[in-house]
Amino acid sequence: MCHSRAIVLAIILGFSGVLSAAEIEWEPEVYPKNHLFPSLVIGTARVNPSEELFPAWQGDHQGDPQGIVGTSIAGLRKGDKFKLVVVANEYMKQGKFEGVVAENSGDDVIVHPKITYAYDRLAG
Repeated sequence: MCHSRAIVLAIILGFSGVLSAAEIEWEPEVYPKNHLFPSLVIGTARVNPSEELFPAWQGDHQGDPQGIVGTSIAGLRKGDKFKLVVVANEYMKQGKFEGVVAENSGDDVIVHPKITYAYDRLAG
């Protein structure tokens, strides 16, 4: 099992309005329970789960609908641009996602970039 502390996330924000970085809060999100389980990554690599089996992320979700490594960002408003970079490590290549907040919802924006995993390393 790989702990989320080994995964480095970076966020670059471009603000459309008068908003300071101090008003933005973000938390790394690794599903489930902030651990990267190699068996989960390998076992679901080619699965296209139905909504009944695996409900989609709730709220404003951007990026990979089946993502398990990402972040939640609070304090963004409609029109704000952001970029999330998940830095490469021995288990995955760098993944990134750039987006724009579509509407003011009051909810956190949940972002999961598409990640390319090193399946041979995860299986070893």
